[in-house]
Amino acid sequence: MVRMTIASLTLLMLCLVAIPAGTQSPATTKSPSTVVLYNNGPIDGDQDAWTINYGFAVTDSFFVGPVQAYASVAAISFGAWLIPNGCATCSLLGDYVSSVQVQIGTAPFDNSIFDGVVTSWVATNCVANAYGYQLCEETAQFRGPTLTTGATYWVTFQNAVVSNSGVANADPVYWDENSGAGCTSPGCPSLAQENDGVGTIPSESFTILGNYTSTPNPPAGAASGKNPPGRPGPSALSSSSR
Repeated sequence: MVRMTIASLTLLMLCLVAIPAGTQSPATTKSPSTVVLYNNGPIDGDQDAWTINYGFAVTDSFFVGPVQAYASVAAISFGAWLIPNGCATCSLLGDYVSSVQVQIGTAPFDNSIFDGVVTSWVATNCVANAYGYQLCEETAQFRGPTLTTGATYWVTFQNAVVSNSGVANADPVYWDENSGAGCTSPGCPSLAQENDGVGTIPSESFTILGNYTSTPNPPAGAASGKNPPGRPGPSALSSSSR
């Protein structure tokens, strides 16, 4: 079942303007030394998307190839569907991602390896999609966990927060679904699940960046994650598309 709210589609399409790339942070999207640890394919943008706030969580599997003994996660990028503003008489820009709780474990929704609130997301390649949402590739650098290679893990996104002109708001954030089309990594496409009784879903667009190493790096560093109880989210309209 779709987790997008499209009741105001007509208004969004009439008022839509693009968010300038990187408006939320001057930071670079990734270190030149990082390599792709896993890629589940490019952003689709027009297929579907799943809510990653309002108590909803989405988890996707990924495989880390045995290039060396360990792989340290240094950045993550994903496709986000965001609420635009864009009215000609409005002073605010569209929404942008300010933080996401990222969890990594060995099973769906497991946080035994990493659980932190990742900030400093940078938006690039922002365009309007067919549903009137602002579609952006969101990338954040952080000191992630060191993983043993040759193994499958799961990454979970939840408790995402968006801001508009520097002010956080309660708008929904959606993770783009691409079903792993165009993925290039061993073990792809990902498996995926949603936490609100839907269960198995098609996988999402994301890339995990980092570095291979022969020895473990220091422990990961990010603000500790929080798991508040779920609360009512956007209406699940468009159920006929499933």
